[in-house]
Amino acid sequence: MTTSSGNPLAPDLLKTPRRFPRGRALRDLLILRLLSIDRAVKGLFLILAAFSVWRFKSAQAGINGVLTTEIPLLRPVWAQLGWNIDHSFLIAEGQKLLAISPQS
Repeated sequence: MTTSSGNPLAPDLLKTPRRFPRGRALRDLLILRLLSIDRAVKGLFLILAAFSVWRFKSAQAGINGVLTTEIPLLRPVWAQLGWNIDHSFLIAEGQKLLAISPQS
């Protein structure tokens, strides 16, 4: 049996209609694609976080030096605005992050 292309082993693609997924199969394909996009976004986020940690590790001493020199200078300004910088959540968390050893 020969096909229109002349090759007896190749199927005749013109006579077999292409089947498009419908119903449950279409929903399953959509869910799989959404899951793959989700994994790709999570992977990019993980790579970005690793790069940020790597960059922060090298700049930790510089940031610590700037904070120790700038916070005492800003204390009177923040006191006039009614904000106690010693009880600030952001400053306390920043100091905790800077106190973490690079080995952990």
